[in-house]
Amino acid sequence: ACSSLYHTACSTLDSGIAVLDARQDSDVQLPQPPRPEVAHDINVVFPYQLDFLCLQEVFDKRAGDKLARQLHRWFGYIVRDVGNHSLRMNCFFLNSGLFLASRYPILDVEFRHFPEKAKEEYLACKGLLMAKVLLGTTKEQQRIVGYVANTHLQATEGDDQVRLQQLGHIPTWLEEFRRDTWQDNDPPDLVMFDLLCGDFNFNNLRPDNRELWSHPLFDLYTDPCRLAPGEDKPWTVGTLLKQENMHYKEVNYPEGLERILRDDTLRGLYVYDDETDVGTASGPADMTGRHRIDYVMYREGSMSPQCVLKPEEVMFTTQLAALTDHVPVSLRFSAGQKMA
Repeated sequence: ACSSLYHTACSTLDSGIAVLDARQDSDVQLPQPPRPEVAHDINVVFPYQLDFLCLQEVFDKRAGDKLARQLHRWFGYIVRDVGNHSLRMNCFFLNSGLFLASRYPILDVEFRHFPEKAKEEYLACKGLLMAKVLLGTTKEQQRIVGYVANTHLQATEGDDQVRLQQLGHIPTWLEEFRRDTWQDNDPPDLVMFDLLCGDFNFNNLRPDNRELWSHPLFDLYTDPCRLAPGEDKPWTVGTLLKQENMHYKEVNYPEGLERILRDDTLRGLYVYDDETDVGTASGPADMTGRHRIDYVMYREGSMSPQCVLKPEEVMFTTQLAALTDHVPVSLRFSAGQKMA
């Protein structure tokens, strides 16, 4: 699986996104202002000049080393082969599979493993990889920083309670990482963005995933592909391909996969509707080929008060057709200080 992020760092925006919260002691719920619509597209190639690349399932160390050597041409800072090896955590078998590449210097990094797991995933050390990156400094020598986190939840069917427990750790660990890496500089760090991405292994459409897609984590982080809890925006597509069909000639090259993803009928032949679907395009129109399990999200409440983040475009990329059973997801955004 793959998530990618790129942004316009430190650009100045002339307006921010205001959020109006209802008073806790009032029974009247004030309406939330609508968020600006985000552009979207399905592309054959990855966006130009990615700033961050987050991968999952990079379990093989030799393959990870080779991949890192290739990516070093674009990304100067790479974190790979992350995990805690022990008999209890992974039977000394697989690492977390998490991989982070950044064009910006990494100031701090931490990995936390999920203690909950089931079935064959006892052999892996899945968890949450967190990094703090240095974007630059202001004229006053104030550090400009951002946070990027990458995760991979339990994959096997029927283990929603394990995924639910794993989700519960993420907000706590992210907050602890921010606290542990916070420096009371004078002036303090200027936090431009706080991003969370990864393979969550559940979608926002299935009614039986309600406990998962209504988790409080999604009140903290905004998924730009969501219209509401339990409802995706109509332009979204699924990100998990059916392995038994992914090598067919119609879909095993980037242009072919792009055509399939754009076709509401054909998409259901090659992309899962949900985790139990085995096959045809006969599912309901609003679910056909829309099993989206790979997310790129951002959090506004943890940024410095004078900073603003504006999501601009979500992209589904087909460049890795036949090389992975996932469709990579990218988010382009701009971040900067509000104008006085």
